[in-house]
Amino acid sequence: TILEQWTPYQVAIFQASLAHHGKQFELVQKDINEICQKHSPGNNNNNNNNNNHNHNNNSKTTQQVLDFYLVWKKTSAYGVWKETYVPPHLDDDEDGD
Repeated sequence: TILEQWTPYQVAIFQASLAHHGKQFELVQKDINEICQKHSPGNNNNNNNNNNHNHNNNSKTTQQVLDFYLVWKKTSAYGVWKETYVPPHLDDDEDGD
């Protein structure tokens, strides 16, 4: 499933970034990839990989972030996150959850 393709670390970054950027999924995706790349084991900044096209297990596309959000939003974890990090006056969900 989509949720199983994300590590707990990636989910934590996703949640923190979503709280910071809101539904600007391009910025959330950028945060996930930059933080995971910076903290990945064996990170070597002198390698010849093109980091903009790095599709290892730690990187996510904007579409993957959006797909994860749509599934995660239906979980109890989303409800807890929302109650903790989204004040009612900033809640812009169209479906009222």
